[in-house]
Amino acid sequence: MNKFFIRYRDSQSLRALRNLTPHSLSSLTHLTVHLNVASCERTTCCIANPPRPGYPHPHDQPLATSSREHQTILSEWQSTASYITAYIKPSRLQLHFVCDVEDLEAGISAVKPFLSIPMLADCSIRLGLKSNGALQDLAQKTANRAVGNCSDEPTSPFRFLDLPQELRRQVLEYTDLITPLCEVEWNPKDGFYLRYRTWKCVGEFDYCPPAYHHACQFRDCCWLSSVGCYCRRYHSAFSFSQKCICWSPPTSLFLVCRALQADVQAVFFMRNRFVITPSKGCTRVAECTPSRLEASIFLTSTVPPNTLRFLRFLEVVFPPFDEDYLRLDEPAYQDWLRTIDYVSDKLCLPTLTLRVYMADHDPCGYDVTSFRKNMTKQQALTILSMWVRTFSPLSKLNEMKCFFVHLAWPFAWTRWGQRARVERGEWVLDHMRYGDQRIERLVMGDGYDSTLLKKSEVPISQWLEVSREAMKYGLPA
Repeated sequence: MNKFFIRYRDSQSLRALRNLTPHSLSSLTHLTVHLNVASCERTTCCIANPPRPGYPHPHDQPLATSSREHQTILSEWQSTASYITAYIKPSRLQLHFVCDVEDLEAGISAVKPFLSIPMLADCSIRLGLKSNGALQDLAQKTANRAVGNCSDEPTSPFRFLDLPQELRRQVLEYTDLITPLCEVEWNPKDGFYLRYRTWKCVGEFDYCPPAYHHACQFRDCCWLSSVGCYCRRYHSAFSFSQKCICWSPPTSLFLVCRALQADVQAVFFMRNRFVITPSKGCTRVAECTPSRLEASIFLTSTVPPNTLRFLRFLEVVFPPFDEDYLRLDEPAYQDWLRTIDYVSDKLCLPTLTLRVYMADHDPCGYDVTSFRKNMTKQQALTILSMWVRTFSPLSKLNEMKCFFVHLAWPFAWTRWGQRARVERGEWVLDHMRYGDQRIERLVMGDGYDSTLLKKSEVPISQWLEVSREAMKYGLPA
């Protein structure tokens, strides 16, 4: 059985469908119609391969009812669809339809033929380049109706807030509030976002089985689909055959009402690990100390005060720096002190794990500064002084469940340091572990031992995975 693909280019494009005889239409089993494609056409995903600056964009503009030209396209589609639906057999045709529109009115016009179509064997509908609640709902309802899945909507809403709080939170744990990696990054520039070590798994698998990389099943569901991309993460779309379970930001859950918002915040902040990164990147040398540290902004201006107690795992990444950073006389340091005072009685310390990285340069050695290549003992002491004055105030939080520190070795990029890493690798690691332990005990007390808390077994975060991946292939992180 042949599969037919129609891509609208001009007024003649749909003629091929209208030229089919009634007998041919009744035998039709698979039809893909791309009426208007603003993104992801067939085997090219523009999310992964955006057009380069200066090159023409290969995609259409979303259809809008305000455009006469677009109205003509929609009208031609409706007349063509009326012809083919008169002859197709029920429960036989798989129909995949892409028509990226600008507004809901255009979307309603695009799916109008589906209201009178005989029952389809399968249906996929995409109505928007970007995710839009109204268009998403229209695509889903239309597809359900087209395959005869017209379950009656409840006459009254389910009284979710009448459930006990414990049950409500257990239900919310099955939503996108918990990310596939249970990890969320944040910085002042990008806000909350997800980082994946790789864009898509390649190599020994044609696809990534859940047992290999569990999180990959929750992204890029239609990576190389021949009928188009119907991923709800990127588009206003719905498909039966291409089940989309991709993670998408659960913004709407935070906006339902104040009563639900409290449960949503509790699940979001308790069940994810939060990684606070420098805005310019974890391995890029800081040009100067910012006016406020990213961690200070996150803890005092981003997370609501009554929500801080839900944090269970917080990771703070400091960028590599030259000469000195976060000096006593700088506003950021005084703000850092105020931040620690502010959160000391708001965090639930007995349940909190705090991990801090003093990050190093790109692991491949790209753009290593002269300061680090020619590190002297006196300069190393300057770095050590920065660590001590940065960590010492955290002793106010010494009731934390776990406190893990990972320091960069100051001499790593000197000639002697690079030779030592090759010839005396275990000695270097022991030296670094000793430095980490001294800082941890500075905060938590002399009896604290992070090795008993299995520090080495705590999974590393994605930013560090990216760095290690870059080192593996000799690429800049």
